[in-house]
Formats: sequence, structure tokens, C-alpha cells
Amino acid sequence: MSCEFGEELRLATSHRRHNSEMVLVDFVERFGHRDTEHLKETLSDNKHKWRQVTFVDKLDASNNYFRTVFKKDGLRRMIQPIVDEKHIAMKFESKLCLQVETMSKDAIVHVLDEVQNDLDVTSMEITGSMECTAVMRMVTALVGLLSRQDRQWKEVMFHVTPCELTKITWNDQLAMERCTETLRDVADRFQIPIEIKTF
Repeated sequence: MSCEFGEELRLATSHRRHNSEMVLVDFVERFGHRDTEHLKETLSDNKHKWRQVTFVDKLDASNNYFRTVFKKDGLRRMIQPIVDEKHIAMKFESKLCLQVETMSKDAIVHVLDEVQNDLDVTSMEITGSMECTAVMRMVTALVGLLSRQDRQWKEVMFHVTPCELTKITWNDQLAMERCTETLRDVADRFQIPIEIKTF
């Protein structure tokens, strides 16, 4: 991993000297102490003037989401003194990936509530199948998040279908249609690019 990351930095500094922005993909999830030290040295090097460093990461809601957020906050604290000293802008762009079958209804709502505090999350991908009542509860939490107007959303993908389609009642179908309409209304009102698939 460190060798891999070292090669990324070598390419960034040797082959792209005209480029003043460093973009690191999935660094938060995979970095170690040596990687962080290497990054700090690279940003401190006066041979290359960096204007911005951007960390682009996917956050898996079902796989240690809070550990990843903790690591991101730790990385931010470690890098902050260097970027302040060198006047380098630091940006995090996170995409939340939520597979609904892998989490309980309460855990899904809890993660969506927590994302309200994480302004780095500007993309979401919510997929899978679940009971209609659970979908409605999740959509309520999602609408609350999207309505906050505290960030510029890049994309939201909502591909959640009811489980056991053959057993869906007329009321279930109406409820799912209401969920779809509610999400579209919020997306239209706040100009959020959204892709919805519920059946």
C-alpha cells in the first residue's frame, strides 16, 4: 500500500509539475502512518507549489462507516498544519454507498442522520430491496438530509425496490409512489441531480 501510494505521489510531482492540484482517490480508507508522513513531506516540498489537495473517497455505510469518518477526521488534523502553513486548500469529497439489505432499518436512519454532520458527503448511492414501511421511514430521513441546503449535491442514486414484489398490496404501491414523488419534489426544489428506481 505504501509503495503504491508513493508511486502516486511520485507521478503527481514528477510528471505533472504544471498541475497544482493533487487528487487522491480512496486515500482515507487505505492510508497508513508512512503514507501520511510521505504526503506531508510532499506537500511541504518547496520544489512544487500545490494549490489544492482533494481526497475523493467512498464511504461504505455497512462496513465500518464510523471508523472511516474517524480516520478522515484524524487525517484532516494531521494534514491541517501543513496546508495552513503552505496556503494549500484541502477538500474532502465523499460518496456514501448504502446497501439496504446489509443494515437494520434503525442503522440506516442513524447513518443518514449522521451524514447531516458530514458536509464532505456530496454524493449518495442507495441500493437494494426492503419492506415498504422501511422504505418510507428511510425516505423521511433522506428528505430531511437533502432539504438542509448545507452542501452542493453532485449526485444521488436511489435504487430501492420493495422485497417480495409478488406480495405487494395496492397500499404498498401507493406508498412507494408517494416516496418517489417526495424525493423528486425535494430534488427539483433544491436542484439536486437524482436518479430514482423503485420498481
